Amino acid sequence: MELLKKLEELYPDSSKTTLRKWIAQGRVLPDGSLLPRKKYAKCGVEILYEDKEIVVIEKPAGLLSVATPADKRSVHDILKQRYFKTQVFPVHRLDKETSGVLVFAYTPRARDALKEQFEKHDIEREYEAIVAGELSQKNGTWKSNLFEGKNFYVMSGRQGKLAVTHYQTVLSNERLTLIRVRLETGRKNQIRVQASDAGHPVLGDQKYGYRGPKLKRLYLHARKLGFNHPITKKALEFHSSLSIGEEFKRLDKIMVNEGAEQPSQNWSK
Repeated sequence: MELLKKLEELYPDSSKTTLRKWIAQGRVLPDGSLLPRKKYAKCGVEILYEDKEIVVIEKPAGLLSVATPADKRSVHDILKQRYFKTQVFPVHRLDKETSGVLVFAYTPRARDALKEQFEKHDIEREYEAIVAGELSQKNGTWKSNLFEGKNFYVMSGRQGKLAVTHYQTVLSNERLTLIRVRLETGRKNQIRVQASDAGHPVLGDQKYGYRGPKLKRLYLHARKLGFNHPITKKALEFHSSLSIGEEFKRLDKIMVNEGAEQPSQNWSK
């Protein structure tokens, strides 16, 4: 009631019904100030930032970044339909079952400038993943040469390009490990392949070696994206409002109840 009275003083032109909605939606801070309302496109695609040059979104798992001949449903198409924008340029991609922060360009000059940052590895990218088993080294770096073979399958080999991934353990037990990952390079399926090669595939990633209980999604999430604005050059940093770490306890129960393999039996086989 005290908060409602404070809102009535701060926003005298708003009805009590509107003020109560703000409180129910969690938009009101203790001092009475308002948090901005979240903006969405379609299919749960949250708009984190937008101007005339770029748009930064939060991609849900299960939605392609860019459509394929076999699957037309994608973030790219949703953004093109929004406000009837005809120019939306992909700059980078997240796998269909990976969720998290993604940037698109609205102009060719923004696209080219952002792609240059990605090519020079000037982009700050952090992920979180839940992997099978307990890592022998809590923190470390995975290095390998990756190339794409048949059926879009990525693997390690001398003919591949260098991929470097830094990881640190956030939470772990003998069945699962939640890691935070920073990409030094950005190869296709990089985290998924290197985690599998280390004997600890990402949970739910049946393409790259996960053989535990069937799960609804792949537990890989792009939690942070940092870059310089392609036109103003201002440093920008975007954080996901979600965390797959919240799923750790629930997934651990699934592993226990299903009698999941132990890491000594090698999760990736």
